[in-house]
Amino acid sequence: MQTRYRNTATLGNLLHEVNNNMQMAGVDADFPRIANMVNDTGKKAVHQGLLSEDEARGCLQNAREALELLLRN
Repeated sequence: MQTRYRNTATLGNLLHEVNNNMQMAGVDADFPRIANMVNDTGKKAVHQGLLSEDEARGCLQNAREALELLLRN
């Protein structure tokens, strides 16, 4: 059953689709793990408040790594 949020353009929904179609899309197997860390940090920032400098830096580094994995294909 779809919820009204399933069609919302969020990183979480993108990750759901990638996880379900990863092999068909040829996505690197490390991508979901790294992208989920970015998503988790983003959810923390939105729902719990500010991030520390280390958390923000780590999130940016993970986002860069995830994008590099996607762009290899």
